[in-house]
Amino acid sequence: RGTVPAPSDGICFLDDVWGSFKSQISSVPGRVTGTAYKATSRTHAARGGPTKTFSTSCLVENEWYEVRADVLAQKAGTETVHICNPDDPWQSTRSCPVINIRADALYKDIAWTVGPYNSDGIGWNEMYGTFQ
Repeated sequence: RGTVPAPSDGICFLDDVWGSFKSQISSVPGRVTGTAYKATSRTHAARGGPTKTFSTSCLVENEWYEVRADVLAQKAGTETVHICNPDDPWQSTRSCPVINIRADALYKDIAWTVGPYNSDGIGWNEMYGTFQ
């Protein structure tokens, strides 16, 4: 497991460190500026990747929250862009990255790769979702 500093000082974050789940992570240059997190050696197709712990005490019941991220999916061990289909479920080899939230053993998908999908070889795509 690796840890790297968080790019934000969000008030809900319990600390300034990103962790990893069933993967190794490292910091790499972001889409345009800033930092991105690269997950490698993933041992779980749906859940392997960066993790962030936050306090639910700053969430307000029945309020909606928005999640946005940029993602670059590459084939394992290469710099080749992974061409995915945002409509394929996570069990598919063409599935796209998803962000989920976990409380104890419950996982809920809250943000998905959105279209139109950038398959021009650059590969950066937007992820978007809301949750309540």
